[in-house]
Amino acid sequence: MKKTFLQLLPLLLFFLPIVLLSQEIHVSKKGNDNNPGTKMKPLATPEAARDLLREMRAKNKAQGKPATVLIHAGTYDLASTFVLDSRDGGTEESPITWMANGSDNVILSGGKTISPDLFKKISDPAISKRLNKDAADQVLEMDIREAGITAIGKHQQYGHALPVIPAAVELFFNHKPMTLARYPNRGDIKIGKVTDKGSVPRIGDKSNRGGVFSYTDVRHKNWAGQQNIWIQGTLNYGFADDYNPIEKIDTFSQTVKLGKPHLYGLGSGMDFQSYVAINILEELDEPGEWFLDENTGKLYLWPPASMKGADIKVSALEGPIVAL
Repeated sequence: MKKTFLQLLPLLLFFLPIVLLSQEIHVSKKGNDNNPGTKMKPLATPEAARDLLREMRAKNKAQGKPATVLIHAGTYDLASTFVLDSRDGGTEESPITWMANGSDNVILSGGKTISPDLFKKISDPAISKRLNKDAADQVLEMDIREAGITAIGKHQQYGHALPVIPAAVELFFNHKPMTLARYPNRGDIKIGKVTDKGSVPRIGDKSNRGGVFSYTDVRHKNWAGQQNIWIQGTLNYGFADDYNPIEKIDTFSQTVKLGKPHLYGLGSGMDFQSYVAINILEELDEPGEWFLDENTGKLYLWPPASMKGADIKVSALEGPIVAL
């Protein structure tokens, strides 16, 4: 499931009849939240405009007057869900209107913008050696902490009959989602012989034991010992998908042990009993793929297009962008 905070929400325009002299509050990317909110000295965020209007109404400075919040052109990254509640409502005679300024293009974003200038060539030779030569020459890195990003979520199991949860951090380049480094890039990997189908929650088995199966692609040897590798696929029935962590890859027995049980237990022998492996630095091998090292905070990207002027964002919110 995609987090709603990954969406970009164009601000809706509301045109309402203003009969009385309207109180105007301006918001601009060039503003400051310590300003009074005038056209010459605008605020910087919608939150500040909301709070100022609440304060004015509480002090009776705006009671009985229509109010208009004019948001000037730009993308406004929200640190949390933007909430308007009963304190922010007007009346038919004195409405409160939120609108873009004129024909300005205004976007409320649940993401965090990353400057393309923060991306540099890979600095650690050990990282370059983990990539194939083409990728090592093309992949760029940046430290997400330099962009003020501290909350990145986490990978969690999801899928058929499991709760809907927020996704881990996702990356967008010019408004298009990028692909977390995976193998294979196209197609899938067939599940080999199942030596332990794991516990089967569907029949009430709550022992929470991940299954074990033989891998059918020698590429798995390259991933042995790594942490936070996940597989996604239909691990028994074709209608039941799963996103499941790998607990261990044993190169001696050539097996994979999963960290969580699949709802129906594991199965093999059918074409649809297959998966892709996800979140692996070594498999960052084509434009549009990326990887985040959660221990170092380094984000690696093979840009799908020119970095000059690129709009790059990572997801941030785990709730709605706007709540009314």
